[in-house]
Amino acid sequence: MEWTPSTFRGIQVRHAVGEDREFAMSLVPRLIASSPVWWRHPRTLFGAYVQVIECVLVAARPDANLLIAERSDEIGLGLALLVAARNCFTRKRQWQVAQIAIADVGSGTSAGHALITAAEEWARSRGEPLMMPGQFWATHPAIMVCREAGLVEGLVSDRGTGR
Repeated sequence: MEWTPSTFRGIQVRHAVGEDREFAMSLVPRLIASSPVWWRHPRTLFGAYVQVIECVLVAARPDANLLIAERSDEIGLGLALLVAARNCFTRKRQWQVAQIAIADVGSGTSAGHALITAAEEWARSRGEPLMMPGQFWATHPAIMVCREAGLVEGLVSDRGTGR
């Protein structure tokens, strides 16, 4: 099943494209500030986030996806970075919300909720579950968005995946 852009409470979420580079890069400082990888130097994180965003924008990757939330007038509200991982018990592939960042203009708009909802739909369209970071990342922005949306930590959804 092919995933099509999602709309949630008037916020459209779609795959990032090359033209989203400036917006995505503008959120790198937010990604660094909210990174659960506190033991890494900000310069190291900056380089890593820039490299990942560039890689996802330049070439379709089988192990990563970048979703962009925007208003109907195409003003960017936020982004979610999804990465593929193997379940340590089943060894089956699953998707994780690696990081989420909301722009100032997106604060209070449900952009985070829209991104999580779209990520869930996208993973489900691939027949794979979407996981959230575990308790170790208790202050991770994606976890906070899920809590606000009333979702539980851990498995966000495996509905329709047969797993």
